[in-house]
Order: sequence, then structure tokens, then C-alpha cells
Amino acid sequence: MAKNSISGDLAQLSLAELHSRKNKLKGAIIGLGIVMVVALIIVLYVVLHNKMYALLATLPAMFLSLMPSVIVLNKINREIHARPPVQ
Repeated sequence: MAKNSISGDLAQLSLAELHSRKNKLKGAIIGLGIVMVVALIIVLYVVLHNKMYALLATLPAMFLSLMPSVIVLNKINREIHARPPVQ
């Protein structure tokens, strides 16, 4: 992976850096999730009000676009749990 990518080489990061990345990524996922829920409500309103049923095809793609971020978050969590606890 590229050095500046989100997941990068997680084994070389310190525990503090991993927690920092985890918190940033978690915030981004929550923020984008809220925006997507609002967009979902707007799309559903347009579909029901204007009977534009073709817009329903965009709904699964909205949430699938979050999957790479969730996968990276899971990798970070696994790396944090694999480290010995700090005393």
C-alpha cells in the first residue's frame, strides 16, 4: 500500500497513532453516515412525491461507498487488539 494511504502499514504505527487514526476515521464514517441518511430521506421523498422509481437504484450504492472505510476501521481495531496492553 502507499505510505500516505489511510490504512498504510499499521504494524509500524505506535498505539497512540493507531488510536488517533481510529478516532478520525470513526468520526468521518459517522459524519458521512449522517449525510447519507439525510440524502436517503430526500431521495425517498422525491421518489414517493414524483414517482421517480429509478432513483431507488442509487440507495444501495450510497451505503456501499462506506464499506472501504469500515474495512480499514476493522483493520485498525484488529491491530490495536493485537498489541500488548500498555502498562
